[in-house]
Amino acid sequence: MTLVVVLLVVLILIKSKFFGKGFNENFMGKDQTNALNGIFIFIVLVSHMRGYLHVESSWPMVQMCSTLGQMMVTSFLFISGYGCAVSYQKKGEKYVNAFPRNRILTVLVNFDIAILIYLIFNFILGKTFTIGEIIPALIGWTSIGNSNWYIFAILCLYLGFYICFKLFGKNESHFFLFLSMFVFTAIYIYTVAYFKAKSYWYYDTVLCFPMGVLFAYYKDRVYECITKSNARYLSLLVLFGSAFIYMNKVGGFQFTPMYMNIYAVIFIFFIILILMKVQIGNKVLGFFGTHVFEIYIYQRIPMILLQKFTPLAGDTKYYYIYFILVLLGTLLITVVMHFIYGKVDRLLKAKS
Repeated sequence: MTLVVVLLVVLILIKSKFFGKGFNENFMGKDQTNALNGIFIFIVLVSHMRGYLHVESSWPMVQMCSTLGQMMVTSFLFISGYGCAVSYQKKGEKYVNAFPRNRILTVLVNFDIAILIYLIFNFILGKTFTIGEIIPALIGWTSIGNSNWYIFAILCLYLGFYICFKLFGKNESHFFLFLSMFVFTAIYIYTVAYFKAKSYWYYDTVLCFPMGVLFAYYKDRVYECITKSNARYLSLLVLFGSAFIYMNKVGGFQFTPMYMNIYAVIFIFFIILILMKVQIGNKVLGFFGTHVFEIYIYQRIPMILLQKFTPLAGDTKYYYIYFILVLLGTLLITVVMHFIYGKVDRLLKAKS
């Protein structure tokens, strides 16, 4: 499956621009953040696909996913926090007042539509669930075959964002705003770690969300400080890159919840530093990045179907066909569900 990694590299390189002496002033622009999310949702798809295939640890595809681990979701959390804070800066109290409806309720309803689809899907395949299994699945606490933990985490983080900005958003110093965001996130981390200690993916990267909020307020100052010289920029790039490699090799996910979250923050800032020098211009990655929710939620349906009803997942010589069909099936479902979700979202806002 080496060509899968090659395909991703090619997608990143096509129409990308490297800034030699200068810097990418638009490093956090919508097109850039979408492309970045596009890269990582592609990796998430590949990572999840490994669970349906017999893979070798030496394969480049497996090594890529193993090296990144949970770091492949850090951009979603960081950019989500950053985007929420930027929207608040532009729209103010009006934005935060509508946040429960426009963000929390929308995500929850869209996710529950997916749960209904997975219930039907599983029923057709001969698998049923009890009410006790379905209810916690509706908020992402458990799964009925779908990807779920990220939805639970983002719903909780959105709730924290709403509470903190409702209480302290108008405070000019922002001290209590940021403090409350980090306290809320810490409470989430240790509470969820208590109940789901072995399911570390529920809590080991969520600190990236409030860091995204914080970065939204100080982005220009940080950029100005870092880009005063190439020497300063390269020093920080090497520092963050070395810290990521060191923490990855030392043990990464085996350590405490806060260790893992600091590790995640170091990684995402390393990626942000790269964006200051590289402009990603690939529209395919942009498409992936604007459909993260649908790709994340529905990718398992073609994976399961192709594994259950075809021989493609059982023989390495068919793996490229399996990958292509999973990709095409996921994109087809994504386009259909994105259209449906657009209708649902407009209906929710109209009803409100």
